Amino acid sequence: MIVYNTTWLDNLHTRDLTNKWFKKSFISAEEKLAIEESAPVGFYSPSFWISVGLYFFTTVLILAAVGFVSLIVFVGANGEEVLVHVIAFGFATACLVMTEQYKSKQHFYNAGTDNALLWSGLAFLIGNIFAMLYQANYNEENNILLIGFFIGFIILSMATVRYADVMVAFSAFVCWFITIFLFCGKLGDTAKALLPFIGLANAAGIYFLVKKLSVDNIKIYYKSCLTLIEALSLIVAYASVNYFVVREMSDAMFSLELAPDQDIPFAFLFYFCTISFPAIYIYFGLKLKNRMMLRIGLLLIAVAIMTIRHYHSVMPIEIAMTFGGTLFLVVSYSLIRFLKTPKNGFTYENEDDDSGIMKLEGLVITQTFGTSTKTGNDTTFGGGQFGGGGASETF
Repeated sequence: MIVYNTTWLDNLHTRDLTNKWFKKSFISAEEKLAIEESAPVGFYSPSFWISVGLYFFTTVLILAAVGFVSLIVFVGANGEEVLVHVIAFGFATACLVMTEQYKSKQHFYNAGTDNALLWSGLAFLIGNIFAMLYQANYNEENNILLIGFFIGFIILSMATVRYADVMVAFSAFVCWFITIFLFCGKLGDTAKALLPFIGLANAAGIYFLVKKLSVDNIKIYYKSCLTLIEALSLIVAYASVNYFVVREMSDAMFSLELAPDQDIPFAFLFYFCTISFPAIYIYFGLKLKNRMMLRIGLLLIAVAIMTIRHYHSVMPIEIAMTFGGTLFLVVSYSLIRFLKTPKNGFTYENEDDDSGIMKLEGLVITQTFGTSTKTGNDTTFGGGQFGGGGASETF
């Protein structure tokens, strides 16, 4: 499973919530410090610019090492192609082993160096697989890309589960849809015609899978990856049935060479999807209290207007852009006004994720009331004193 210390990941999530609560003045500085002390995090995770510097420095070292080793090996080797694969697999293995070492033993967490090693190792590995497929002349019906991207998807998916890296998750997502596209292209014209709906079904399936996985520890450990894939699945679902995308892809795949006044089959359906999907996203974004879906729906309003404007020039471009921008602002402002007062727990104001809040509340209570105050035993029982079991004349 995941390479990182899960206790530290939980504590890191707790610290993030603590910082948000402190900024909103829900807790005091003393309570914030006490919670952070009770939730230690041992990751090495420097600031953003230091991480960027370490990433580029490590990348340059890797490229320099590749060049140096290649220069030594290929001198007098008569250009044997097998050496290329040996070197590539060697560097892939070295980079991935060092990634495991840095992340599991030295506890690097997106520090730049570990990212460079991970991405370089995967690039060497997957790139070499493509090269081996090509060298093996496995090019019948252009199967190289299909097999290569499918293997890449498997490798990248395993790496995502292990390292929870956002870029690796993005690459796995892209590889999967390229695989679907290439596979449908080999099944004939019927599969090509159904490709928009296949893409929509895949994107919807991934979206609902991500929502199902967004629970408890999985949501905490893979939060960035799940958020990215959720957003990409919503965008791909719309792009799959967008009229512009479908028309241009149909022209490329079927060589339709459509005239400007010609339409693709079932054009009305794709026009309907192009216009209705942004409204559907906005509606369900409000209903399900899903900010991401709501924001993407608002952005897709502009995409829908530009798509219609591209094929039906009912007004000059300046007026169309002004109209689209005005509509976007009106819808956004209306939603802001509507959500200024919370509606069913959904509001315009930013809110924190519910996961971990109960744990944080427990920590706040513990830090606030957990320290018992030592009091003297001034009350005595018996003898008729105040507080005793039986009162006497000295009560």
